[in-house]
Amino acid sequence: MSSRGAQILSNFCSIPPERLPRGWQILGDVIIVRVSEEHKKEVGEALLRMYPRAKTVLRYLGLKGDMREPIVEVIAGSGETETIVRENGCLYMLDASKIMFSKGNVEERRRMSRVGEDEEIVDMFAGVGHLSIPIAVHSRPKRILAIEINPVAYEYLKRNIELNGIRCMTAVLGDCSEVTPEGEFDRVIMGHIHLARRFLSKGIRALKNEGGILHFHDLAKEPSEPVEILRRACNKERREAKILEVRRVKSYAPRRYHYVVDAEIR
Repeated sequence: MSSRGAQILSNFCSIPPERLPRGWQILGDVIIVRVSEEHKKEVGEALLRMYPRAKTVLRYLGLKGDMREPIVEVIAGSGETETIVRENGCLYMLDASKIMFSKGNVEERRRMSRVGEDEEIVDMFAGVGHLSIPIAVHSRPKRILAIEINPVAYEYLKRNIELNGIRCMTAVLGDCSEVTPEGEFDRVIMGHIHLARRFLSKGIRALKNEGGILHFHDLAKEPSEPVEILRRACNKERREAKILEVRRVKSYAPRRYHYVVDAEIR
């Protein structure tokens, strides 16, 4: 069965809709699509006709390494992959061939724009600032420390802080296990679903002694799984966790979901 997107795309090419991609991602003026080797050129050109303001179409092939770098190839357009994503009053500059930016996390980014007023915050896996920039732009925090280990993402993080006119946010290049201060923050963001478990104790210790809020992102089958992992980590640190909310951000794979646990840690 073809999707509505495939039905529309079929008007721009000769491929029947049931053999076309069901969807694609648009990042600024770059389009990313999963498509077969057989149809990649025609689909790429069709997408450029469908979106005349787009400059490049990338074929998505997967991810590589601990930093989850995208594997892509240019299938149409100029080949220029640096772009600016405009979302919820925020600007994110990135290279779509080197940096992941999931449109499926849009509601989580919007949610972050409503927290953090007058708080001291650390984002331990900042990327290009996808979770912490909305806080800085909309919520007037006291300060944000944004840590990123990937040098490419770090450079875009710095540019995005400047692009958004943010004064309360500092970018740090480094391993969060080594450079995250302890006992300084009202709120800790741990947004890397593949690595946050490994550094939970560090995130808990980053909170002030009187406590604070921790956002723990995880990949799991059931929402109870990240909750139990967080409780065990708190017990190890002799802290208590009050679970405020568990949200399913998106489906990641068959029976695997991206969850975020919001907890008050005392």
